[in-house]
Amino acid sequence: MIGVTLASPETAHLATEAVARFTAFTGKTAVTVTTPSGGNYAAKFELASMFRGQTVVFFDADLWFNRPCDLSPLDDQEEFLAVRDPGIYATQHFPAFDSAYLGIDVKKYFNSGFFVWNDRHRHVFAEGEKLFAEHFDNLKDFGEQSCLNAAAQKFSKVRLISNKWNYLPVAARDKEQSGDLSDAMELQTEPWAVHAAGYPPHAKEAALKYYSTHFNPEFQDAKY
Repeated sequence: MIGVTLASPETAHLATEAVARFTAFTGKTAVTVTTPSGGNYAAKFELASMFRGQTVVFFDADLWFNRPCDLSPLDDQEEFLAVRDPGIYATQHFPAFDSAYLGIDVKKYFNSGFFVWNDRHRHVFAEGEKLFAEHFDNLKDFGEQSCLNAAAQKFSKVRLISNKWNYLPVAARDKEQSGDLSDAMELQTEPWAVHAAGYPPHAKEAALKYYSTHFNPEFQDAKY
């Protein structure tokens, strides 16, 4: 089992911290695959051909592990493993639009900031890349996440795992403020990894403040 993240020159400092945290808290090796620019989202589709014969844990450069955890339950699984994207609960957000457009079961829509695969799932990446090339201009997302979802549902079994593996604090804050506590999105114990991907700077600050207040004070000063 190996951890993998992507980084451009602009996000190299995040990836360095993410890799160090992954290694420290999981005991597994992790590597960074470099891309020429931060907008090269299609690079995720190339990972399957780069890592063969083992289970791969992908994490975005700004998904940081923060406490010890055991990855062994995720090793060599039949299903493609990921965490539900909380954006499915807001009809104005891209998961609902892209799911309708690509024929995705929105109830199984995952966030691509953390997912786990092995050689059983290599067709997911090839199909995802094909969909990305064909439909990018019509998608509301950056593209790769929705295309991975569509491909995973077509070529694999998808299992949604605990959001402790990919905790998005802004989603939790928004649900708390709205009074919507459905689907157990609010955690009773500290998550293993915190993720602020996709948010502009002011929202990332709010995300880290929410997380540090509820779980881990050190994240208030995290340099996302």
